Amino acid sequence: GKTAKTDWKWSGSGAVGLKVCAFRGEFEYNQLFGSAKDTRVLANGDTTQGKQFYRSYMLNGYFDIPTYTPVHPYVGAGVGLARVKSRLAYLDDDYITKKRKTKVAYQLMAGVGYNITRNWTLDLGYRWVDNGKTRWNTVNGEASFDSTQHQLTMGIRYTF
Repeated sequence: GKTAKTDWKWSGSGAVGLKVCAFRGEFEYNQLFGSAKDTRVLANGDTTQGKQFYRSYMLNGYFDIPTYTPVHPYVGAGVGLARVKSRLAYLDDDYITKKRKTKVAYQLMAGVGYNITRNWTLDLGYRWVDNGKTRWNTVNGEASFDSTQHQLTMGIRYTF
């Protein structure tokens, strides 16, 4: 299948967790602002456009690699649920179909933290997210939308 080329989108997240030595665990909520879009041509020549909106609830674990400096890289992984709202529209006519599904989601993360103070850390990272695939079986063939994403993240952490 064709890989969707999606414009840059903003998302926001918040998390609460626990840190023990170099290990961190957290519960995270993430919301995409706007929609991810993909346009495809089916086997019969019909043009479709898929849109997805999602929010996810994840349990994440991280390992902060000790460097004994204010800069410390980290790696992490997460698993959870994504609430996905999808819409498929035939651009040749006004037919629209919608789906809402809860799917298993997972993610892999890597980045670097910079300790501004003892309690505040600036965080820059990369995240690969898979919120699953939505499929439509139509009279003109199957249309699908894959919500795998590459995300650049920036945030600030407070540690008690």
